[in-house]
Amino acid sequence: MLLKFMGYLHARKVRFIKKRRRLSLKVSLYDAGLLIAFLSLLTVAYTGELGAAAHSVMAISGIPLIIALCVEINGWIGAVDRWAKRSLYGKALMAGLLTMSASVSAGYASTLINEFSKTASNPFPYTTAFIAVPATVVVAVAFLTLLYISVAIRAFGYGVWSALVNNLLFVVFSERASFKRSRERLGRRVQLEFARLVAMAMLFLVITFALPWFDRALLGVAEIFAYRLETYAQDACAKPHERIVRVDDDVVLVATADKWDVKYEPRLCSRASGLNGSK
Repeated sequence: MLLKFMGYLHARKVRFIKKRRRLSLKVSLYDAGLLIAFLSLLTVAYTGELGAAAHSVMAISGIPLIIALCVEINGWIGAVDRWAKRSLYGKALMAGLLTMSASVSAGYASTLINEFSKTASNPFPYTTAFIAVPATVVVAVAFLTLLYISVAIRAFGYGVWSALVNNLLFVVFSERASFKRSRERLGRRVQLEFARLVAMAMLFLVITFALPWFDRALLGVAEIFAYRLETYAQDACAKPHERIVRVDDDVVLVATADKWDVKYEPRLCSRASGLNGSK
């Protein structure tokens, strides 16, 4: 019993030390990012225009801010995971979220299949399963959107409370040492919330820029995967240098490739008569 209790205390101590390290790391990164962002604003004020130099400094400021935000998100995910392991409700919630995430990812993958196959039915189940894993980025974007809204609400709330403390309560409690310490902590909290908000905004700018490229890359991978592994050259409805997959008894999907460029077109071709009976 004593050994078990000592092990529990040791685990708590390790978690506390890790939390302190993450806290000091994220605060340092947030401070560095805000300082560089402030330098970019000085650059704009000095040059009088939002030129290449200001853009470069602003982009550099986003690196420590986004890293700090990722450190925080990792800590939040760890806390949720520990809660889910201890709580029956947490396990049920996580199971529901994972099921919903898998459904959204599979649905998004199916829409990508539809873009190049041009058929309502999905003739490529293995391709759908293959790209459903990277398609979870859609779930991540939805999660980050909710996170951004919550961070914005928290920042607004702390900003209002800070204004109330500095302008109204300061007159009454300004001589109390405890109030001064609380005011300093509140100021640091407001700065942290503002840094989070800026980091989330920069992360969304990166996602907005990268998402179209990601979609095109994922679509290209799906086209090639389906062509190589789910279309077939040996079929009564296939002409030379064509590969097909059957959609139903009367329609096939014809795939032709020119190096990495794959084209898909539907063709009427009966399973029974083949090309001889096609139109």
